[in-house]
Amino acid sequence: MLLQGAFLFGQHNTVPLQWDIYFDLDKNHSRLVSLKHTAFRPYTEGSSDLNNVIGYRADSAKYYYWATQKLFKEHLVIINTDELKMTIDPVFDLSMGADLFDDSDYKSAGLFGHNTRGLRIAGDLGKKLSFQTSFYENQGYFPQYIYFFTTSTGVVPGQGRAKKFNGRSFDYGWASGSISYSPIRQLNIQFGTDKNFVGNGYRSVLLSDVGFNYPQLKISYLTDNHRLQYHTVMARLQSLDRLPIGDTPESLFKWKGGTFNFLSYIINDRVQVGLFEGIIWQVMDEDGMVPYNYMRINPVIGVNTLVYGFDDVNNVVLGLDVKVKLTDKAFVYGQFAMDDPSSDKYAYQFGVKAFDVLTPNLFLQVEYNKVLPYTFASELGLQNYSHYAQPIGHPYGAYFDEIVTIAQYRLKKWTFKWKMNLATRHGDSDGNNYGGNIFNPDDGTRPSGEPTEHDLMYHDVSAGFLLNQMTNMNLTAGMWWRELSNAPDEVQTLYVYIAWRTSLFNKYYDF
Repeated sequence: MLLQGAFLFGQHNTVPLQWDIYFDLDKNHSRLVSLKHTAFRPYTEGSSDLNNVIGYRADSAKYYYWATQKLFKEHLVIINTDELKMTIDPVFDLSMGADLFDDSDYKSAGLFGHNTRGLRIAGDLGKKLSFQTSFYENQGYFPQYIYFFTTSTGVVPGQGRAKKFNGRSFDYGWASGSISYSPIRQLNIQFGTDKNFVGNGYRSVLLSDVGFNYPQLKISYLTDNHRLQYHTVMARLQSLDRLPIGDTPESLFKWKGGTFNFLSYIINDRVQVGLFEGIIWQVMDEDGMVPYNYMRINPVIGVNTLVYGFDDVNNVVLGLDVKVKLTDKAFVYGQFAMDDPSSDKYAYQFGVKAFDVLTPNLFLQVEYNKVLPYTFASELGLQNYSHYAQPIGHPYGAYFDEIVTIAQYRLKKWTFKWKMNLATRHGDSDGNNYGGNIFNPDDGTRPSGEPTEHDLMYHDVSAGFLLNQMTNMNLTAGMWWRELSNAPDEVQTLYVYIAWRTSLFNKYYDF
């Protein structure tokens, strides 16, 4: 719920999970005096330091007309009574661009672009109940590599199933929403369809928001002294493989259960650690539905791992998350994930974030991610660590090394950003499974040959002007430069674009 401070009431809704917004939150929570648990995202408004955060800070500029006030300063509709606080806003992404390296038959089709329209409603009903919902209707014309990904998987990255139209364009729509209830100050219960992210970095090797939204029940508890926080999420995940039932292509998709537990502890002003447990539950086998496993609703971290271990049809991932504050304006962070120690299935992350480097409002981040072969895969293909044809950990899946570097500078309402991804990825080849593709079942065999090696270079450079901070409405121009060795048809990308949009969720196209 994006409300100005004067309208904050129940504050049980989640803060939209988007980089610009969480940049402000990270800066606030990096202070040594801040006792804020930062690794499980999205945060609830009541558990966050919202001072000077996009969507919550006051806009002191003067707008002399009703239309400009609504366009540049306020929500479109504001309802503010004793029991109901609600806002309604349009959400959109209107953009156009061109891939200067595109030499396909579609090059003559002209500019690429997005045409996204939707609506967002958020509010509080009394002091204990909050609600929010968003829906987006989209038409998109993408650069070649995203087009190839979407045609091969059936989904636009992170945004759900797509239907082709007009040659190379896609039509797709999606929605999210939740009801959030806090019967007491320490306890929050949410039910709806959304994403989660575990970690303090750009990527996560435990649980990320790379994939599509999923139905979930989330319970969070914070102790009175704020030192201990616990989250448990019970989710329904699915593949895009259909059940062999019926004669039409609209048979139901195969699905699976997901439970994600995270225990966070603030040791002192500088150090906080978190323990993670993720389990992908078997719901179906080759004969159909299996009997319901009541351990799926067990909320206590570690118990299911002790019961099932790593060698089971229920895929277990354990993890550790650490954050250490160096100063009020810098911290280091890291993660470790363990999928199956007997098969050396591990993942690692190390990173540093620094604010106001050398000059105010200059931000730098460097992050290293490494995932070993076959991590997050499963002997039963459906039980891999994924949802809607995408990983729910790192978007590359497994068997890679990656360095992410981000520099960002803000000057009043202007934001200038550069991000670079350098990675070495290993793909399956010659019909062999080398462990890079988590969707290939891991039967324990290891081929003797060599995998195909892909070197990725991805630059994302942009300059944006913030038009209305209540919905993060901005006008942005930028460029993606992507080179991937040994790619199909040696597809390379130099995409330049301009966009007018409301940015309230993350899009990951750097793969």
